[in-house]
Amino acid sequence: MLPPREKLNVEFDEDGNAIVQVKGWDEYTSETLDHLWACVKEKCSFDDPEYRRESVMKHAQRLFRDARSKLKRKYFNDTRLKTKEERLKNKPSEMTKIEWKFLVDHWSDEKFKEKSKKASESRAHQKMPHYNGTKSFARLRQEIRQKNEGKCSRVDVLVASRTRKSKKAVNVLTLEKSTLVVDEIKKLKEQRDQGLNDKTDEQIF
Repeated sequence: MLPPREKLNVEFDEDGNAIVQVKGWDEYTSETLDHLWACVKEKCSFDDPEYRRESVMKHAQRLFRDARSKLKRKYFNDTRLKTKEERLKNKPSEMTKIEWKFLVDHWSDEKFKEKSKKASESRAHQKMPHYNGTKSFARLRQEIRQKNEGKCSRVDVLVASRTRKSKKAVNVLTLEKSTLVVDEIKKLKEQRDQGLNDKTDEQIF
């Protein structure tokens, strides 16, 4: 919460729309994040607010990154757009011209493109990438518990998060290796449930 009588500075464009210009979540000031948390506490009830703050803010960060990713994929990465000028014209209706230009400039920057390229290459080399998408692992664990009468082991989470659910194109070799590993883990878990082995989660991994 901001100190008494202190307010966040908000800029507006020529049409009277509030302007938000940050390249990433890390650019939000501590004052802004404190204000966000205060707004969350006004609307939500927690058993231990300060203990829950970290997980709630991490979820907010994921939502922020997911929203940015969707914007970039839909309005910037469109293969029909060949120039920066065309991308500037392809503005999302919910954004101001100033905000959209800020993002287009940011995504067009050579340093950002190089960083993005390295991140993509790193993800491509993951031996067992998860297919959760934007779903958090906390939510995944909750769904597993609902299906398994309140039970959820590390093996359950690994199998559920590494099982392909869509037909979206992926690296075939990576998918094939992951599928073999997941199948073997599922087999060992089923054998344990049937009393055919006494392996722990760590041993199954």
